[in-house]
Amino acid sequence: MCSIFAFQKQDQITTKKDFENFVTYFKKIDKENKTEDIVATTTKNLLYQSLDWAENRGTEDQKLTIKLLEISYLNKLKKDIEVINKAEFLLKSTKVAELKDVVYMLQDLNQAYSRTEQYNNLLNSYTLYHNLLLKHNIPSRKSSKNNRIALAYYRLRNYEKAKKYFIERGKGFIEENDYFGYSSANNDIGLCFFKMNQLDSAKFYFEKAIAILDDKIDFKRAIGFRKVIEENIASIWVEKGNYNKALPILLGEVNFSRKQQDFKRMAHAYHEVANVYYLKHEPKIALKYIDSIFIYLEKDNNPNLKEESLFLKGKTFLKLNLFNKADEVLIAAEKYKDSLELVKLENQYLIAAVKFETEKKELE
Repeated sequence: MCSIFAFQKQDQITTKKDFENFVTYFKKIDKENKTEDIVATTTKNLLYQSLDWAENRGTEDQKLTIKLLEISYLNKLKKDIEVINKAEFLLKSTKVAELKDVVYMLQDLNQAYSRTEQYNNLLNSYTLYHNLLLKHNIPSRKSSKNNRIALAYYRLRNYEKAKKYFIERGKGFIEENDYFGYSSANNDIGLCFFKMNQLDSAKFYFEKAIAILDDKIDFKRAIGFRKVIEENIASIWVEKGNYNKALPILLGEVNFSRKQQDFKRMAHAYHEVANVYYLKHEPKIALKYIDSIFIYLEKDNNPNLKEESLFLKGKTFLKLNLFNKADEVLIAAEKYKDSLELVKLENQYLIAAVKFETEKKELE
Protein backbone atom coordinates (compact mmCIF):
# COMPACT_ATOMS: atom_id res chain seq x y z
CA MET A 1 0.00 0.00 0.00
CA CYS A 2 1.31 3.42 -0.94
CA SER A 3 2.07 5.80 1.92
CA ILE A 4 0.31 9.14 2.19
CA PHE A 5 3.68 10.65 1.27
CA ALA A 6 3.74 9.08 -2.17
CA PHE A 7 6.68 11.20 -3.24
CA GLN A 8 8.80 9.86 -0.35
CA LYS A 9 7.12 6.50 0.29
CA GLN A 10 7.72 6.87 4.02
CA ASP A 11 5.68 5.77 6.96
CA GLN A 12 7.80 7.02 9.87
CA ILE A 13 8.68 10.40 11.34
CA THR A 14 12.42 10.38 12.06
CA THR A 15 13.68 13.70 10.70
CA LYS A 16 12.74 17.36 10.61
CA LYS A 17 11.87 16.94 6.93
CA ASP A 18 9.51 14.05 7.74
CA PHE A 19 7.84 16.20 10.38
CA GLU A 20 7.41 19.17 8.03
CA ASN A 21 6.02 16.92 5.27
CA PHE A 22 3.42 15.49 7.62
CA VAL A 23 2.38 18.94 8.86
CA THR A 24 1.95 20.09 5.25
CA TYR A 25 -0.04 16.98 4.37
CA PHE A 26 -2.32 17.18 7.41
CA LYS A 27 -3.07 20.87 6.90
CA LYS A 28 -3.96 20.10 3.28
CA ILE A 29 -6.44 17.30 4.03
CA ASP A 30 -7.86 19.28 6.97
CA LYS A 31 -8.43 22.35 4.78
CA GLU A 32 -10.08 20.19 2.12
CA ASN A 33 -12.18 18.52 4.85
CA LYS A 34 -11.09 15.04 3.82
CA THR A 35 -12.37 13.41 7.00
CA GLU A 36 -11.76 9.86 5.75
CA ASP A 37 -8.06 10.62 5.22
CA ILE A 38 -7.78 12.50 8.52
CA VAL A 39 -9.14 9.65 10.65
CA ALA A 40 -7.21 6.95 8.76
CA THR A 41 -4.95 4.71 10.87
CA THR A 42 -1.88 5.79 8.89
CA THR A 43 -2.61 9.44 9.63
CA LYS A 44 -3.10 8.69 13.32
CA ASN A 45 0.21 6.81 13.53
CA LEU A 46 2.11 9.59 11.79
CA LEU A 47 0.42 12.25 13.92
CA TYR A 48 1.51 10.67 17.19
CA GLN A 49 4.99 9.92 15.83
CA SER A 50 5.18 13.62 14.98
CA LEU A 51 4.09 14.52 18.52
CA ASP A 52 6.86 12.30 19.93
CA TRP A 53 9.44 13.72 17.53
CA ALA A 54 8.51 17.32 18.39
CA GLU A 55 8.54 16.59 22.12
CA ASN A 56 12.04 15.09 21.98
CA ARG A 57 13.73 17.01 19.17
CA GLY A 58 11.51 19.86 18.03
CA THR A 59 11.37 23.57 18.77
CA GLU A 60 8.63 25.17 20.87
CA ASP A 61 6.91 26.31 17.66
CA GLN A 62 6.98 22.77 16.26
CA LYS A 63 5.56 21.39 19.50
CA LEU A 64 2.71 23.89 19.37
CA THR A 65 2.04 23.25 15.68
CA ILE A 66 1.58 19.52 16.13
CA LYS A 67 -0.52 19.97 19.28
CA LEU A 68 -2.90 22.19 17.31
CA LEU A 69 -3.13 19.54 14.59
CA GLU A 70 -3.84 16.89 17.23
CA ILE A 71 -6.80 18.95 18.48
CA SER A 72 -8.12 19.25 14.93
CA TYR A 73 -7.75 15.46 14.54
CA LEU A 74 -9.58 14.78 17.82
CA ASN A 75 -12.37 17.16 16.81
CA LYS A 76 -12.92 15.21 13.60
CA LEU A 77 -13.40 12.13 15.80
CA LYS A 78 -15.74 14.19 18.04
CA LYS A 79 -13.63 13.39 21.09
CA ASP A 80 -15.00 16.48 22.78
CA ILE A 81 -13.55 15.98 26.25
CA GLU A 82 -10.00 15.64 24.91
CA VAL A 83 -10.47 18.60 22.56
CA ILE A 84 -11.73 20.81 25.39
CA ASN A 85 -9.01 19.93 27.87
CA LYS A 86 -6.10 20.10 25.44
CA ALA A 87 -7.32 23.39 23.96
CA GLU A 88 -8.03 24.97 27.34
CA PHE A 89 -4.56 23.97 28.55
CA LEU A 90 -2.88 25.63 25.56
CA LEU A 91 -4.95 28.79 26.06
CA LYS A 92 -3.49 29.23 29.54
CA SER A 93 -0.39 30.61 27.84
CA THR A 94 -0.97 34.28 26.96
CA LYS A 95 1.55 34.01 24.14
CA VAL A 96 -0.21 31.01 22.61
CA ALA A 97 -3.66 32.59 23.00
CA GLU A 98 -2.61 35.50 20.76
CA LEU A 99 -1.28 33.43 17.84
CA LYS A 100 -3.03 33.40 14.47
CA ASP A 101 -3.14 29.59 14.25
CA VAL A 102 -5.12 29.48 17.49
CA VAL A 103 -8.10 30.86 15.54
CA TYR A 104 -8.53 27.46 13.89
CA MET A 105 -8.13 25.64 17.19
CA LEU A 106 -10.88 27.83 18.64
CA GLN A 107 -13.19 26.69 15.84
CA ASP A 108 -12.60 23.10 17.02
CA LEU A 109 -13.06 24.11 20.66
CA ASN A 110 -16.30 25.94 19.90
CA GLN A 111 -17.73 22.87 18.18
CA ALA A 112 -16.80 20.72 21.20
CA TYR A 113 -18.37 23.22 23.61
CA SER A 114 -21.52 23.28 21.51
CA ARG A 115 -21.80 19.48 21.33
CA THR A 116 -21.35 19.20 25.11
CA GLU A 117 -23.78 22.10 25.74
CA GLN A 118 -21.21 24.26 27.57
CA TYR A 119 -22.74 27.50 26.36
CA ASN A 120 -21.19 29.87 28.93
CA ASN A 121 -17.74 28.61 27.96
CA LEU A 122 -18.79 28.91 24.33
CA LEU A 123 -19.60 32.61 24.79
CA ASN A 124 -16.18 33.26 26.35
CA SER A 125 -14.48 31.35 23.56
CA TYR A 126 -16.38 33.35 20.91
CA THR A 127 -15.08 36.58 22.44
CA LEU A 128 -11.47 35.40 22.14
CA TYR A 129 -12.16 34.00 18.66
CA HIS A 130 -13.52 37.26 17.29
CA ASN A 131 -10.79 39.32 18.96
CA LEU A 132 -8.18 37.18 17.19
CA LEU A 133 -9.97 37.57 13.86
CA LEU A 134 -9.70 41.34 14.27
CA LYS A 135 -6.10 41.25 15.48
CA HIS A 136 -4.90 39.16 12.54
CA ASN A 137 -7.15 40.84 9.95
CA ILE A 138 -8.94 37.58 9.13
CA PRO A 139 -12.15 38.31 7.17
CA SER A 140 -15.38 37.46 8.98
CA ARG A 141 -19.01 38.21 8.22
CA LYS A 142 -20.70 40.46 10.76
CA SER A 143 -23.81 38.29 10.51
CA SER A 144 -21.81 35.16 11.41
CA LYS A 145 -20.39 36.72 14.57
CA ASN A 146 -23.79 37.87 15.82
CA ASN A 147 -25.39 34.54 14.93
CA ARG A 148 -22.86 32.56 16.98
CA ILE A 149 -23.39 34.74 20.04
CA ALA A 150 -27.17 34.82 19.59
CA LEU A 151 -27.40 31.03 19.37
CA ALA A 152 -25.34 30.61 22.54
CA TYR A 153 -27.64 32.98 24.45
CA TYR A 154 -30.68 31.20 22.97
CA ARG A 155 -29.39 27.84 24.23
CA LEU A 156 -28.88 29.45 27.64
CA ARG A 157 -32.53 30.57 27.48
CA ASN A 158 -31.51 34.21 27.72
CA TYR A 159 -33.96 35.13 24.98
CA GLU A 160 -33.74 38.89 25.49
CA LYS A 161 -30.00 38.92 24.76
CA ALA A 162 -30.40 36.36 21.99
CA LYS A 163 -33.00 38.61 20.35
CA LYS A 164 -30.62 41.57 20.51
CA TYR A 165 -27.91 39.68 18.62
CA PHE A 166 -30.36 38.18 16.11
CA ILE A 167 -31.46 41.75 15.31
CA GLU A 168 -27.82 42.72 14.74
CA ARG A 169 -27.41 39.59 12.64
CA GLY A 170 -30.30 40.75 10.46
CA LYS A 171 -28.63 44.12 9.93
CA GLY A 172 -25.48 42.30 8.86
CA PHE A 173 -27.41 40.28 6.30
CA ILE A 174 -28.90 43.47 4.83
CA GLU A 175 -25.39 44.92 4.45
CA GLU A 176 -24.29 41.68 2.78
CA ASN A 177 -27.36 41.67 0.49
CA ASP A 178 -28.26 38.19 1.81
CA TYR A 179 -32.05 38.11 1.92
CA PHE A 180 -32.34 34.42 2.72
CA GLY A 181 -30.22 35.11 5.79
CA TYR A 182 -32.30 38.20 6.59
CA SER A 183 -35.44 36.06 6.52
CA SER A 184 -33.75 33.53 8.82
CA ALA A 185 -32.79 36.29 11.27
CA ASN A 186 -36.39 37.49 11.46
CA ASN A 187 -37.56 33.93 12.07
CA ASP A 188 -35.05 33.64 14.92
CA ILE A 189 -36.25 36.93 16.42
CA GLY A 190 -39.77 35.52 16.25
CA LEU A 191 -38.62 32.39 18.10
CA CYS A 192 -37.20 34.54 20.90
CA PHE A 193 -40.51 36.39 21.27
CA PHE A 194 -42.32 33.03 21.22
CA LYS A 195 -40.14 31.70 24.03
CA MET A 196 -40.92 34.86 26.02
CA ASN A 197 -44.66 34.22 25.41
CA GLN A 198 -45.02 37.42 23.40
CA LEU A 199 -47.06 35.68 20.74
CA ASP A 200 -48.24 38.66 18.70
CA SER A 201 -44.67 39.93 18.33
CA ALA A 202 -43.54 36.43 17.40
CA LYS A 203 -46.22 36.20 14.71
CA PHE A 204 -45.20 39.59 13.32
CA TYR A 205 -41.59 38.45 12.79
CA PHE A 206 -42.57 35.03 11.42
CA GLU A 207 -44.83 36.70 8.86
CA LYS A 208 -42.10 39.21 8.05
CA ALA A 209 -39.68 36.33 7.44
CA ILE A 210 -42.15 34.74 5.00
CA ALA A 211 -42.74 38.07 3.24
CA ILE A 212 -38.98 38.46 2.67
CA LEU A 213 -38.79 34.98 1.14
CA ASP A 214 -41.78 35.63 -1.10
CA ASP A 215 -40.37 38.95 -2.27
CA LYS A 216 -36.68 38.16 -2.68
CA ILE A 217 -36.08 34.40 -2.97
CA ASP A 218 -36.95 31.89 -5.69
CA PHE A 219 -39.91 29.75 -4.58
CA LYS A 220 -38.18 26.39 -5.10
CA ARG A 221 -35.21 27.51 -3.02
CA ALA A 222 -37.41 29.00 -0.32
CA ILE A 223 -40.10 26.32 0.05
CA GLY A 224 -38.32 24.17 2.65
CA PHE A 225 -37.55 27.06 4.97
CA ARG A 226 -40.97 28.61 4.33
CA LYS A 227 -42.54 25.42 5.71
CA VAL A 228 -40.39 25.74 8.85
CA ILE A 229 -41.63 29.29 9.45
CA GLU A 230 -45.23 28.27 8.80
CA GLU A 231 -44.84 25.56 11.43
CA ASN A 232 -43.64 28.22 13.87
CA ILE A 233 -46.81 30.20 13.16
CA ALA A 234 -48.82 27.02 13.77
CA SER A 235 -47.17 26.80 17.20
CA ILE A 236 -48.68 30.19 18.02
CA TRP A 237 -52.15 28.91 17.10
CA VAL A 238 -51.55 25.89 19.33
CA GLU A 239 -50.55 28.14 22.25
CA LYS A 240 -53.73 30.17 21.71
CA GLY A 241 -55.84 27.00 21.61
CA ASN A 242 -56.80 27.44 17.97
CA TYR A 243 -56.04 23.83 17.04
CA ASN A 244 -58.13 23.74 13.88
CA LYS A 245 -56.08 26.58 12.43
CA ALA A 246 -52.80 24.91 13.38
CA LEU A 247 -53.58 21.41 12.07
CA PRO A 248 -53.63 22.09 8.30
CA ILE A 249 -50.22 23.76 8.56
CA LEU A 250 -48.73 20.92 10.59
CA LEU A 251 -50.20 18.24 8.34
CA GLY A 252 -48.71 20.12 5.39
CA GLU A 253 -45.30 19.87 7.06
CA VAL A 254 -45.84 16.11 7.54
CA ASN A 255 -46.52 15.67 3.82
CA PHE A 256 -43.63 17.92 2.78
CA SER A 257 -41.08 16.18 5.02
CA ARG A 258 -42.26 12.77 3.77
CA LYS A 259 -41.74 13.83 0.16
CA GLN A 260 -38.26 15.09 1.06
CA GLN A 261 -37.51 11.91 3.05
CA ASP A 262 -36.12 14.18 5.76
CA PHE A 263 -36.39 11.87 8.78
CA LYS A 264 -35.47 14.53 11.31
CA ARG A 265 -38.23 16.83 10.08
CA MET A 266 -40.65 13.92 9.77
CA ALA A 267 -40.20 12.92 13.42
CA HIS A 268 -40.67 16.50 14.58
CA ALA A 269 -43.71 17.07 12.35
CA TYR A 270 -45.42 13.88 13.55
CA HIS A 271 -44.78 14.94 17.15
CA GLU A 272 -46.39 18.34 16.59
CA VAL A 273 -49.47 16.80 14.96
CA ALA A 274 -49.75 14.16 17.69
CA ASN A 275 -49.56 16.86 20.36
CA VAL A 276 -52.40 18.84 18.74
CA TYR A 277 -54.64 15.78 18.59
CA TYR A 278 -53.79 15.08 22.23
CA LEU A 279 -54.79 18.64 23.14
CA LYS A 280 -57.98 18.27 21.05
CA HIS A 281 -58.88 15.24 23.20
CA GLU A 282 -58.57 12.86 20.27
CA PRO A 283 -56.11 10.38 21.81
CA LYS A 284 -56.67 7.54 19.32
CA ILE A 285 -55.54 9.72 16.43
CA ALA A 286 -52.73 11.15 18.55
CA LEU A 287 -51.45 7.65 19.29
CA LYS A 288 -51.30 6.81 15.60
CA TYR A 289 -48.98 9.76 14.96
CA ILE A 290 -46.93 9.06 18.10
CA ASP A 291 -46.13 5.55 16.87
CA SER A 292 -44.80 7.06 13.64
CA ILE A 293 -42.47 9.36 15.59
CA PHE A 294 -40.48 6.44 16.96
CA ILE A 295 -40.15 4.87 13.51
CA TYR A 296 -38.40 7.99 12.22
CA LEU A 297 -36.36 8.48 15.39
CA GLU A 298 -34.74 5.12 14.64
CA LYS A 299 -33.49 6.62 11.37
CA ASP A 300 -32.39 9.97 12.84
CA ASN A 301 -31.83 9.92 16.59
CA ASN A 302 -32.98 12.96 18.57
CA PRO A 303 -32.75 12.30 22.34
CA ASN A 304 -34.75 15.35 23.41
CA LEU A 305 -37.57 14.61 20.97
CA LYS A 306 -37.59 10.97 22.07
CA GLU A 307 -37.98 12.08 25.69
CA GLU A 308 -40.86 14.44 24.84
CA SER A 309 -42.54 11.77 22.71
CA LEU A 310 -42.36 9.15 25.45
CA PHE A 311 -44.06 11.48 27.91
CA LEU A 312 -46.68 12.38 25.29
CA LYS A 313 -47.35 8.70 24.64
CA GLY A 314 -47.79 8.02 28.36
CA LYS A 315 -50.23 10.91 28.77
CA THR A 316 -52.14 9.75 25.70
CA PHE A 317 -52.57 6.29 27.21
CA LEU A 318 -53.96 7.99 30.33
CA LYS A 319 -56.61 9.74 28.22
CA LEU A 320 -57.53 6.35 26.78
CA ASN A 321 -57.83 4.98 30.34
CA LEU A 322 -55.08 2.47 29.56
CA PHE A 323 -53.49 2.93 32.95
CA ASN A 324 -51.10 -0.03 32.93
CA LYS A 325 -49.67 0.98 29.57
CA ALA A 326 -49.49 4.61 30.72
CA ASP A 327 -47.52 3.64 33.83
CA GLU A 328 -45.16 1.49 31.79
CA VAL A 329 -44.42 4.25 29.27
CA LEU A 330 -44.16 7.07 31.82
CA ILE A 331 -41.72 5.03 33.91
CA ALA A 332 -39.67 4.40 30.76
CA ALA A 333 -39.81 8.14 29.97
CA GLU A 334 -38.50 9.05 33.44
CA LYS A 335 -35.70 6.49 33.15
CA TYR A 336 -34.75 7.82 29.72
CA LYS A 337 -34.76 11.40 31.04
CA ASP A 338 -32.53 10.35 33.94
CA SER A 339 -30.15 8.60 31.54
CA LEU A 340 -29.74 11.82 29.53
CA GLU A 341 -29.00 13.75 32.71
CA LEU A 342 -26.52 11.05 33.76
CA VAL A 343 -24.66 11.39 30.46
CA LYS A 344 -24.30 15.13 31.07
CA LEU A 345 -23.01 14.56 34.61
CA GLU A 346 -20.57 11.89 33.41
CA ASN A 347 -19.28 14.27 30.75
CA GLN A 348 -18.72 16.97 33.36
CA TYR A 349 -16.84 14.48 35.53
CA LEU A 350 -14.72 13.24 32.62
CA ILE A 351 -13.87 16.80 31.57
CA ALA A 352 -12.61 17.55 35.08
CA ALA A 353 -10.70 14.24 35.32
CA VAL A 354 -9.04 14.57 31.92
CA LYS A 355 -8.20 18.21 32.66
CA PHE A 356 -6.42 17.13 35.85
CA GLU A 357 -4.48 14.39 34.05
CA THR A 358 -3.56 16.74 31.18
CA GLU A 359 -2.21 19.39 33.54
CA LYS A 360 -0.38 16.79 35.60
CA LYS A 361 1.28 15.31 32.51
CA GLU A 362 2.29 18.72 31.14
CA LEU A 363 3.85 19.70 34.47
CA GLU A 364 5.91 16.51 34.79
